[in-house]
Amino acid sequence: MADDILTQEYLHSIFQYKDGNLYRKNSIGNKKIGDIVGSKTYDGYMRTKINKKSILIHRLIFFMAYGYFPLCIDHINGNKLDNRLENLREATFSQNQYNRKVNSNTFSKIKGIYWNKALKKWHAKCGVNGIRKHIGYFFNIDDAIQELQEYRMMHHGIFLNNGEKNENNS
Repeated sequence: MADDILTQEYLHSIFQYKDGNLYRKNSIGNKKIGDIVGSKTYDGYMRTKINKKSILIHRLIFFMAYGYFPLCIDHINGNKLDNRLENLREATFSQNQYNRKVNSNTFSKIKGIYWNKALKKWHAKCGVNGIRKHIGYFFNIDDAIQELQEYRMMHHGIFLNNGEKNENNS
């Protein structure tokens, strides 16, 4: 095997996939057969090293199943540690952003809704294909939420996520 080229066959020879995890098929140093592969990264994903190169576990799982590495992989339920094959899908970078949860430091606690102090109104905005779209200014936060959700339904398709945490999210 060339140093930089991974094949499905090679990965299947060293790992076994089961229920969103990869398990070792061989012993290396203090790592034993049957051990779960990977460690958690600073940003919440699982990763491992192959040939001294770091690679994310969900990318390995996708490659082992489908035979290619897409540019971007989306965790459908938003949980970065849920690497079950049925929770992984190919996405564009924009689609992956559509499926993001709300930032915990957002004042409104609602994805895409911001308080405009100068106007004393709620500002709704949303991104589509990398372009930020102004939805409107609203006195009532519920009106802003409704307009924003309708806009997302039209533009985000199956990647729609209004920022709620799903039951499987950590």
